[in-house]
Amino acid sequence: MRVDTVAAAEIASMLARVYPSRAKHRGVHGGVRAVEQLRLVLAEVKVATVRSQVALGTFTDFELTEPGEPGRCRPTEHEEKALHDMVGELVAWSAALKPLRETANAA
Repeated sequence: MRVDTVAAAEIASMLARVYPSRAKHRGVHGGVRAVEQLRLVLAEVKVATVRSQVALGTFTDFELTEPGEPGRCRPTEHEEKALHDMVGELVAWSAALKPLRETANAA
């Protein structure tokens, strides 16, 4: 299995099984700590990450109309700016790493 094909969610799931006490992040923005920990792990397996992160709250940043149906993301003004910054970094990394992806796919 190639490292670059492993989804971040799968890595987080593996971490939760290995370090169950660290997987229990609680609080309004408890996932922020999990992101910081996962960023360190991803760096060890040479996965590029972005510095910015966005902490979206289920009750404040999403509009849910029907149970079981996908909702709409409605971030607050502050979170919307952070979201745009993060996506901008992601696009920049994607463009910078495109030649490496093409080389790897050709091999």
